[in-house]
Amino acid sequence: MTSRLHVIRNNGVYKHPSLIHVYIYAALHITITFFILLLSLALADLMHAIVTTFYLYPPIILKRQHLPLQWMKIFNAVDWIAWAITLTHISAVCLDRLAAIIFYGRYTVLVSMRKMCSYSIFCWIFFIGQNIILLSLDACCMIIPLQSDEYYTFGYQRDDSILNQINLYIYTYTPLELATIVIISVSNPIILIQLYKRWKRKCALQHNIILSQHILWQKLKL
Repeated sequence: MTSRLHVIRNNGVYKHPSLIHVYIYAALHITITFFILLLSLALADLMHAIVTTFYLYPPIILKRQHLPLQWMKIFNAVDWIAWAITLTHISAVCLDRLAAIIFYGRYTVLVSMRKMCSYSIFCWIFFIGQNIILLSLDACCMIIPLQSDEYYTFGYQRDDSILNQINLYIYTYTPLELATIVIISVSNPIILIQLYKRWKRKCALQHNIILSQHILWQKLKL
């Protein structure tokens, strides 16, 4: 540790200028890359809120479906896009924290603002394009408020078309959902274990510093 950090002693005070600069740079870097992920998650949450407010809640009050079929399809596509962005970016957040914990010094090389922007933009373009194609193909039975439950819940609307019976959205999104569950289940325990180990090392280091200062003080008294 001491070979990597230049400790300067000035008038009896230990200073770590290089370490401070590293911390400031790392904090700014993490903030920028995290902001990209959090911005996409915030936009996805906003899209979910719009769908819930204007598509799922009004039938509860009106006791009927208030939108024409085309608007129902659009709201479904918006909600599926938001769901895909939520899944992919939650996974990215978990992997980002895992990389920061495990690789530490190489984190800024592995995770850059350009890579994060490219990933986020790719996700948006891919899933918007995918949902436009599925929407144009009428490839899924839509999620609608269910009249049988007085519109308090929602489910898939089914008809006699072959595509709607197949429901391509389930086959498209189930692998993504399973991958997200696996990433969260694997990465989070590793992150917690590594953070606990770092906390233990920090406590041990602080204890050694206090003990060294106490021994030094005892020697000076003698």
